Amino acid sequence: MSSSTGKLIRLQRLIETETNTCLIVAIDHGMTSPRFLPGLVDTGLRVEQAIAGGANVLMLGRGMARAHARHFRRDTSLALMLTASAAGRPSGATITPIGSVEEALRIGADAVVVYVALAGEDEPGAITFLSRVGETCEFKGMPLIAEAEYPNAYQSLDSMSESLGPEYLKRNARLCAELGADIVKVNWSGSPTSFEEIVRACGKPVVLAGGS
Repeated sequence: MSSSTGKLIRLQRLIETETNTCLIVAIDHGMTSPRFLPGLVDTGLRVEQAIAGGANVLMLGRGMARAHARHFRRDTSLALMLTASAAGRPSGATITPIGSVEEALRIGADAVVVYVALAGEDEPGAITFLSRVGETCEFKGMPLIAEAEYPNAYQSLDSMSESLGPEYLKRNARLCAELGADIVKVNWSGSPTSFEEIVRACGKPVVLAGGS
């Protein structure tokens, strides 16, 4: 079986073939949030609730993925996080590489996830890491989900949108697609028209980030 066949099989688990949709739930905030979120105390319950609510893809770090492996069935995919955020730094969050495609394969993941923050001092490093992961994913047959989002996920969406705007998201989404992302996760841009432009510019399957 070629690597492209492996990627196709895994992508069919991530994206529902009949509806061409997927519902991704991130339960990775224990390594991205500047403060601990009380809802993460019972991570097993959060995983169960996400699956019961219709999620077919769960984003987790390696520790929680191993701890809750029993929850993953044929219709629930693990997307392993390969980045974390040094969100407690006084100078602001820094995205840090923490894992590898090879580890994701050993764990049994159907995808890997890289958070891509541009417009900061860490932009060259973020692009380099994404590019390397994209190349490895192609070689190993592993789908890559890129989070082409605003640099600080814990600021208000309105403030980030005002300072950076849809053009930032469009550039980020296209860059992720160029470097090998199979699915691109993007913040809401503020209007259906601007979001459609992002989807068209990206050229790869796009999922909307956020929810309540």
